[in-house]
Amino acid sequence: MTASAAPTPPFWETGLILRVRSGSRAYGLAVATSDEDSRGVCVPPRQFLLGLDSFEQHESDGGDHVVYGLAKFARLALQGNPNIIETLFTPTEHVLHCDALGALLVAARGAFLSRRVGERFAGYATGQLTRMRNHRRALQTPGLSDERLARRNPARAELEARYGFDTKHAMHLIRLLRMGHEVLATGAVHVHRSDAQELLSIRHGGWSFERVAEEAARLLEQLTGAIAGSALPEAPDERAANELVIELHERALYGKRLG
Repeated sequence: MTASAAPTPPFWETGLILRVRSGSRAYGLAVATSDEDSRGVCVPPRQFLLGLDSFEQHESDGGDHVVYGLAKFARLALQGNPNIIETLFTPTEHVLHCDALGALLVAARGAFLSRRVGERFAGYATGQLTRMRNHRRALQTPGLSDERLARRNPARAELEARYGFDTKHAMHLIRLLRMGHEVLATGAVHVHRSDAQELLSIRHGGWSFERVAEEAARLLEQLTGAIAGSALPEAPDERAANELVIELHERALYGKRLG
């Protein structure tokens, strides 16, 4: 019997230029139950760049592993999307794949930094706090808590049942606000957290909800106040980013930069 041929890898794998470990393991905040997450960038085949087809991203079942087309990745980076900015600044020990084109992308990461990053980090953190408050309110409402817990991720539901609020959300809320201020104040994106032990203590119930909410309000005020005074430009260098995407597409298609 002839052995069946191995399946052909999908183009988002064969065209991969950068992949990094993401989530709690990249932050230094992993616990025994933490998933293995990754985020990547690919250059799609020519029909997606020159023809009518389009490709933006592929997600694995469950969304733990995401690969973005280069153009969408760059658009999100220009918007200051925290997940995308983190991908560009992930420490070397958490880079899972980086070819020559990926190295060019990472080398140009400064073009994507602007005060927008602070604005987006603040926005994401505010959304995190709102969700956390809503879940806590539901837990405290007679007749709703069992229904809400039944619909939740089991690990998150267990945290809510034990501590009265989602302490993992609380941990990432404080992390986001601190990271956003660091970017505005120093221009550096510290993905791997030097404050990991304190953040993990939040996850493990070391802070009350009231303390989390109070600290989040203080950090949010600090972050928003730092936007106007930041040395970062008001907007990212969209022209440089566009030229970079064109160059990387051309190199992937033709092996060299065209004239």
